[in-house]
Amino acid sequence: MNNWRDIAAGALAKRAATSQAIASVACPELPTGVVEGVTSLPAERPRHVRAGQWRVIAEDARRLVHTGWAARAMALGWHELDLFGVSARGSEHFEGLAIWLAGRRIILITTEYCVAAIPEGRAWYNRGGFGTDLAAVSDVVTLWEFSRH
Repeated sequence: MNNWRDIAAGALAKRAATSQAIASVACPELPTGVVEGVTSLPAERPRHVRAGQWRVIAEDARRLVHTGWAARAMALGWHELDLFGVSARGSEHFEGLAIWLAGRRIILITTEYCVAAIPEGRAWYNRGGFGTDLAAVSDVVTLWEFSRH
């Protein structure tokens, strides 16, 4: 039976291997429209969104871009609506990653989901599947389109 040091060392080695695999995914530049859209998010909230909630959503959208997570996700096949989308029927029908994050820190993004840290451990966001046969809704717009109305 391994002692705790051996187990911890094994976990560190696995984390390092996973980090190298994730870092090896090409991170192309984001499409200009995405960068311009996120940059254009207004400080003032759109109608029907609580002021504090909008501030966090806009900050999370900017953080996705500035930390490289959006580029990594798009390199893995995520669509801009998976990241920055909102349903015209409300977030209970669909919310993109920027809305779901609610200030959480991203730990991992794969082709199918995102893992974020929460006080109790980890939270999972399953990607919407835009650009694939998995798209469940067709009335989704980007946050920057949403904020103009």
